[in-house]
Amino acid sequence: MLIAFQAGEPVKRAAELHLGLQVPSNEKLADRANKFGATVKQGDEFNAFRTFDPKENCLELYCKKDS
Repeated sequence: MLIAFQAGEPVKRAAELHLGLQVPSNEKLADRANKFGATVKQGDEFNAFRTFDPKENCLELYCKKDS
């Protein structure tokens, strides 16, 4: 996975603004969370974790709970 950002000021509004990326399964989600040192949060419909890029922009990876 490669995500590239243009130079600019960090948004720093994670509670309101983030980039969400869907992954195909809970297994893949857990693998990615481990790579980022994050914990997957279990939701009613989706499981997800958030991390931040070097400029403090919020990235959320998620998948359907039954995936």
